[in-house]
Amino acid sequence: MAVNYLNEIISIFLQRNVNELSDNDLSTAIRAQGKTCSTEEIRRVVHSLSSSMFHLYHNHENIFLVRIELRINICKDFLAGKCNFKTRGCNQLHLCRYFGHCHKKDCHFPHDFTHGNNRRILEQSNCLNVNPILLTSTTSPVVSKTPDMTSSSSVQPKPIAKVFERSKRTHSRRRCRDGMSNRVVDEKHISI
Repeated sequence: MAVNYLNEIISIFLQRNVNELSDNDLSTAIRAQGKTCSTEEIRRVVHSLSSSMFHLYHNHENIFLVRIELRINICKDFLAGKCNFKTRGCNQLHLCRYFGHCHKKDCHFPHDFTHGNNRRILEQSNCLNVNPILLTSTTSPVVSKTPDMTSSSSVQPKPIAKVFERSKRTHSRRRCRDGMSNRVVDEKHISI
């Protein structure tokens, strides 16, 4: 039961594009989806993962706040080709840049958390039961800086940091493959 609420809680943070909500806001959002969930259940779930995923505290108005602070990151060096799959000293996830939507049949980059370093990192963080798509979205979402005005929260949203960034080289190659390159071609080298 806690895993379902855990995934629900993470989804709410992502849907609202914030990294901090009150326990009451989380409970209300889950109940709005037709499920029963008390603030005590929210606290129990977030306490179970507080060291690896959440920061819990009371604000100056004595409101119990939950801040999502995932201590698992995606290895930027791996994405840049500077860290390999077998690096034991690396404590960050090694995943395909297109994790969750990779369409390459012969892609040799990791697409799951079941092997090697990725599994070890999730075990150490007690995050093995978290939905992989939600977990990677939490480490690398595209987040709006404007708050969700439909939220009843009195807590101001704080954007989550973006990790994945398209390199200029990849972007340039994609345009060339599609035949839409913006490069100027010397007319002398074109044969008809």
